[in-house]
Amino acid sequence: MIITFPTFSQTADDIIDKYIEAIGGVDKINSIKTIKLSVTMTMLGIDIPTEIIYKRPNKIWEEAISKTTTFIKAYNGLVAWKLSDPLNKGSKPEILDDEETKKMLKQSRFEKDLVNYKNKGYTAEFIDTENLDGTNVYKIRLSDKENITSDYYIDINSYFLIQEIVVTQVQGNEFVITNYFKNYKSADGYYVPYSFAVKIKMGTVSSTIEGNVKKIDINIDVDDNIFELPQN
Repeated sequence: MIITFPTFSQTADDIIDKYIEAIGGVDKINSIKTIKLSVTMTMLGIDIPTEIIYKRPNKIWEEAISKTTTFIKAYNGLVAWKLSDPLNKGSKPEILDDEETKKMLKQSRFEKDLVNYKNKGYTAEFIDTENLDGTNVYKIRLSDKENITSDYYIDINSYFLIQEIVVTQVQGNEFVITNYFKNYKSADGYYVPYSFAVKIKMGTVSSTIEGNVKKIDINIDVDDNIFELPQN
């Protein structure tokens, strides 16, 4: 079978602009101030109900409930912290290190780094077109000042993002995170992948977490206090 791709020339910015339009457009994205996701995360066959709340600018709160405990992680735009078993009076929050804080900053942006990538300190490059598991895609690479790269694979027909690969170094070892996205649906005009997976690989060791969105609430009232470090 011969695989063909569009022959007209497109730049990285052309493709990114069409991706942004596909998920709702600049005005819709900018109009969103808060998002609450109710998600079922699955790892090793175990379902973990999870809630994630985003609030501009750069705030995120996550709560995961397992059979044995509740785990909270949050970032208020300056400080990232985590807390296990919050109902236990002896449980104390832990401030995350600089590396984990950087990850929380990235996670706090509910829109992908493709949106306003220049303002976030990235450069963009159109790498190529290719076939990814039967889907023709554009490959766009973002690079930051620390030379950490993220490759984005965008469906050439729908312009939805279907895969993202981030490569970095952790203690001298290559650390690869692959995010998979599918089943896009509209949430008040903002298109979100209701099914996703995250594969984390370091050397020969890897693990995969799957997620399914159950409910999305947009622009609800969110108390800023939930993002703040608890004072015991």
